[in-house]
Amino acid sequence: MKLNLEQRRIVELEPNGHMLVKGVAGSGKTTVAVRRVPFLLHHYCPHEDDKVLLITFNKTLLNYIKYQYNKVEEENYQIDIFSRNDKDVEITTMDSLMYKYFIQSLKSNKMNYRIADKQLEFETMIQAINIISDEYPSAKLLRPKNSLFLLDEVTWIKACNISDEKTYQEIDRVGRASGGRGMPQKLTKNSSIRSAIFQLMNKYDYLLAQKGYVDFKRMNLMALQEAQQNPQGKYTHILIDESQDLTKVQLEFLKCIYQKKKYSSIMFIADNTQSIYSHSWLGKGRPYTTIGYDMSGKSRILTKNYRTTTEISMAAFSLIEDDENIKNNVDF
Repeated sequence: MKLNLEQRRIVELEPNGHMLVKGVAGSGKTTVAVRRVPFLLHHYCPHEDDKVLLITFNKTLLNYIKYQYNKVEEENYQIDIFSRNDKDVEITTMDSLMYKYFIQSLKSNKMNYRIADKQLEFETMIQAINIISDEYPSAKLLRPKNSLFLLDEVTWIKACNISDEKTYQEIDRVGRASGGRGMPQKLTKNSSIRSAIFQLMNKYDYLLAQKGYVDFKRMNLMALQEAQQNPQGKYTHILIDESQDLTKVQLEFLKCIYQKKKYSSIMFIADNTQSIYSHSWLGKGRPYTTIGYDMSGKSRILTKNYRTTTEISMAAFSLIEDDENIKNNVDF
């Protein structure tokens, strides 16, 4: 697989801290990430503690990346890292990496929790609603029929690492464009309903813990805390594919395991036009400065599309060109 000029320039760019690689679907962003791994490994990992981490969003993408990497053979710096240098390079999913830290957190704190399935989450949320609704009789939203809406809101609070009610009361609720089915489009700032929802989250977590469980987002928070207190090894270079899909907690977790050196790097690979997850942080128009990275002069764009024909692109464009939400997206 041969790289075009703009791809090769990014692959062989001298690492200099953080950077952003943007491009539409089919522009070769993942290919660039895969090809950059051996370049960094052989040229910018001079010490024994230098390691490279390539993070993917899901198992399907993980399998694709490993397949693609094994197919890359024509470059003279290419080697099979999965057998000979597996200790220096890790290619894994975000969930798998955080789960390891979650298990370590349980050991460190001598706890024994399991991760709840969706049915248990739903049942526990209804129990929590029935308890908290008595404390907020005027909050009509606190009804079992709204349990999915409330569960999603509680999940969002955790995904954004909001640890106190004051922060939740004042934060912009990005991502909830429409409630639908009688649900509110937005939850008013500094309101009793936000107070009720925050207390609902605490009660829901308490009830789950009483049963010996935590939900997935609480697991992420426990993993983050463990990484902050007891990092199990850091990475000199981190490449984050589909970074627009990660939550704030996940992004903060990666910062904890990033080892800053003169030649280290952290690369965000993103396509905000493909962001479909309501709990993602960067895919909702938030700048990278909100996680501590100023991307001024640090961005690269891949412009050539290898997946979609001109005819398909034109047909798709005709369907979305009048959509104001899409037109206002800087990546459109």
